[in-house]
Amino acid sequence: MLEVAPPGVTAGRLAARPPRRPAGRSAARTVGWLACGAALFVVATALCYAASRHFALMNSDNATLVLEGQSMSNGGLVLHGWALALDSFWSSEVPLYALAIELGIRTSELLYLIPACIAALVVLLGMWLARGGTHRASSLTGPVVVFALLALPSPALSFFFLQGSWHVGTALACLAAFALLGTSLRLRVPLAALALALGLLGDLQTLLLGVLPALGVGLFAALRARRLRAGAPFVAAALAAAALALALRAVARALGAFRIVNPNPTASFHEVLANLARLPRREAGLLGIVAMPLHVATGGSIALRLLHLLGAVLVVGGFLAAIAGLLRALVAPRREVRTARPALRALDAMLATDTVDDLLLLGLLGDVVAFVILSGTGNANYGRYLTASVLFGAVLAGRASSRALEAGLPSVSTPRFAGALTALLLLFGAGFWSGFSLPATPNVIAPLQAFLVAHHLRSGVGDYWSSSIVTVESDGAVRVRPVIEDPAGRLVRYGRQTTSAWYAGQRFDFVVFDALHPWRGVGAASTEASFGQPSRIYAVGTYRVLVFSHSFSVGTLGYTRGTPRTASARSPVPSIVSSGVGAEHRAPAPRTFEWSSA
Repeated sequence: MLEVAPPGVTAGRLAARPPRRPAGRSAARTVGWLACGAALFVVATALCYAASRHFALMNSDNATLVLEGQSMSNGGLVLHGWALALDSFWSSEVPLYALAIELGIRTSELLYLIPACIAALVVLLGMWLARGGTHRASSLTGPVVVFALLALPSPALSFFFLQGSWHVGTALACLAAFALLGTSLRLRVPLAALALALGLLGDLQTLLLGVLPALGVGLFAALRARRLRAGAPFVAAALAAAALALALRAVARALGAFRIVNPNPTASFHEVLANLARLPRREAGLLGIVAMPLHVATGGSIALRLLHLLGAVLVVGGFLAAIAGLLRALVAPRREVRTARPALRALDAMLATDTVDDLLLLGLLGDVVAFVILSGTGNANYGRYLTASVLFGAVLAGRASSRALEAGLPSVSTPRFAGALTALLLLFGAGFWSGFSLPATPNVIAPLQAFLVAHHLRSGVGDYWSSSIVTVESDGAVRVRPVIEDPAGRLVRYGRQTTSAWYAGQRFDFVVFDALHPWRGVGAASTEASFGQPSRIYAVGTYRVLVFSHSFSVGTLGYTRGTPRTASARSPVPSIVSSGVGAEHRAPAPRTFEWSSA
């Protein structure tokens, strides 16, 4: 049949149009991609779950997200009665915990499963962003690089990447916004603004990782194109995200949402300088080149470190290419390089960055700023503020690899290159597997949990690090609520990472604390001053469990050190209501009983 060109379209342009793909074939292709994505998600989740079980050290910060999800699942969508830090993760990670609880998954499993799922989503989104090129080999290179670096992480990266409450959900929200802003979708700006707003509501670090990078890229895009309009979508997304987050927070507060208490302190000038000096070694530790002083063995054998050195070279190469590409684009428009040398064509292609590369680069630099200004000491656990920089760097590495291969090796044999990519995956897979030969992170809370269950001690209070984690790990069989010593020397509700519902009308039978690592005055002296003398004291490793023959209660008024308090909160009378034995009672000192789970 003769096809007639519509008005205004020449026959030549009509002939040049690609033939339309049949609707059935297009639908089958879509289904195939969805099936492939689902399979990759399952594989990445399984790998990350195994690594989380072996390398991650779960604590009460992680457990708090599970308990927030529990409250949300019980109808408290705005977490009424809670007092939380700025990084509450209320709008990013907590809904996933609530959904899993609705599905009937045990809370002790959620500590590992939900971080693994979030990490798998980061891997999939990173692979999507790293795809590129028309050649089949180059289009696969970027996703394979991202998968090798993030789904098969080093032990140290596993420690940070696979724990809840350590800003990985924030990085996921920012990656989603970057992916949307890199498309031509009509709704890309409002959808990107929504992703950033949800990140902001749960974690103010989104400002450094996503919002400010979008503003900066808007400026760079305008300079690239020499037109202000070119940067408008990025600026609009950033400003709309901030406005939407403020509006949603105001609505939530009107509905009785949680309070934000005790903003995280920032580093002093001298600490900032010290953090800058630590930065290279912390990044190298996350990439697996050097060992980090963590609760889990890191570093590994020389062969394993050399393997991770290859990954580090890819990440650093992608980072440097993004910087050079941004600078070159700002100085002068890109010119095509005509050369017969594949290496030069590949180098030129690596520098041909776009706005997505700029977003990833500025997000990476924003994460470095977060590490420098938020790390108060040299504790290696502050490496959690650098996790997003490795995630963004891995995606930059994948994108640069795809561009370089597309331009430098246009005639590469697809079967040969497929073999090379398979070899890369097998190499990183072998390194990932060998990491499991390192000692697993010890579950230091397990003996305490076993003791409390065995002795039918169901409801008590304790220091923060000995409380919520026991509640979650025991699947609620034991409920331990955090307390803190107030200025009067009495134990009261810890006014952060807790909800008033845990204390209102509740009775408690014991106090638990870590004698080796004292926390905020919770100990034998403050316990006796608050509730009287215990009937028995048990030693469970470094923990002490003080059991009372009478039950006691703790008021709902909370206290946190360093924050102003109202007059009613300063009075110990409404904060503590003790029944049975008073603080002035002096019974014979109880014996301390040693207990072992063996």
